[in-house]
Amino acid sequence: MNGPRVVGGCLAILGGLVVADVGLAWVNGWPIVDEWLFSAVATVAFGALGGVIAWKRPDNRLGWLLLTMTLLSAAGAVAFQYGIAGSVRWRHLPGATVIGGVGWGVSAALAFGVLITFFLLLFPDGDLPSRRWRPAAWAAALGIALMVTSLAAGAVDAGMRGVVEQVATRGGFTPDGIPLVLNEVGHVLVFAVFPLAVASLFVRLRRADQVQRRQLEWFAYGAVLFMASVLIPWPEPLWFLLEAAATILLPVSVAVAITRYRLYEIDRLVSRTVTYGVVTTVLAGVYVLVGVVPSAVFELESDLLVAAATLAAVAAFGPVRRAVQTAVDRRFNRARYDAAAVVERFGTRLRHDLDVSHLGADLRRVVGATVQPTHVTLWLAGDRR
Repeated sequence: MNGPRVVGGCLAILGGLVVADVGLAWVNGWPIVDEWLFSAVATVAFGALGGVIAWKRPDNRLGWLLLTMTLLSAAGAVAFQYGIAGSVRWRHLPGATVIGGVGWGVSAALAFGVLITFFLLLFPDGDLPSRRWRPAAWAAALGIALMVTSLAAGAVDAGMRGVVEQVATRGGFTPDGIPLVLNEVGHVLVFAVFPLAVASLFVRLRRADQVQRRQLEWFAYGAVLFMASVLIPWPEPLWFLLEAAATILLPVSVAVAITRYRLYEIDRLVSRTVTYGVVTTVLAGVYVLVGVVPSAVFELESDLLVAAATLAAVAAFGPVRRAVQTAVDRRFNRARYDAAAVVERFGTRLRHDLDVSHLGADLRRVVGATVQPTHVTLWLAGDRR
């Protein structure tokens, strides 16, 4: 089997399904088309992640799992929109209710269940931490199957009009009767496995070598940014942009972790993220203190206050950034902080020590401590007079 061709074909099919899904949702006037578009972006992001892993690490089951999951989810979303079109707009489409109901069950439950269970259980090498975790995997599989089946059966029973009305009024669809009971059991199983899946990452971290520890740090970096974008109540336009960016960043961080591309740059990335987050917060505080507080307290409305607040924030940027960068590097990027300290001390000695032999020895020591080469050679040009 030609791995790259299979991956390329799957991604091409995925792209076609996503385009068809968004197009049908727009034609149908789907009441949550904005969220549906966001779901399409997430599907493409995780599908691309699965493709990259399957291409670069074909022996890693996680890549093929993600690729299969996104294909089925996208196909389910298209089937659901087909069901709406056949039940609400074009009534002559065959099998609209059944196809749409099955599509709803797959699109609503599959990706959610896989991402909070198997994705965590199999990260980063595509295998469970040990055989003891097999019951958790089987429970997750059973829970996902019950969720998909019950939602599909409930949607078929309620009809596409019923599903659309419930989603539009309640923000979601809840089946009735036996499908409701099966759906609740499936949710209980999946949510019971979720904390175990998170615990499996800590078990891996405790046993990890240096490479796997870096892989887990990359995943944690993406996950923290994603949770910050979702849980913090950002203003509405900013919230959508941040959530979309974090949804894309999470698969990127996982791809870096598994393919091991620039794996050891995580300390630098974390330090820069924390630095600019703190700097942005401090500068926003300076702006509010200078420009907003006087206006609120003294009921002043002046362009001069806005200009003064802007100038104060700009003037504070350099000193604040340097101070925060030093403090953050000392905590999160210790190697860079130590190297910078060594170079700074060498620069101080260079201004006072004129002995070439001493400087040569110091230079070799500084290069060895900061760059860490396997071999250092120092060549000094002789006097050409």
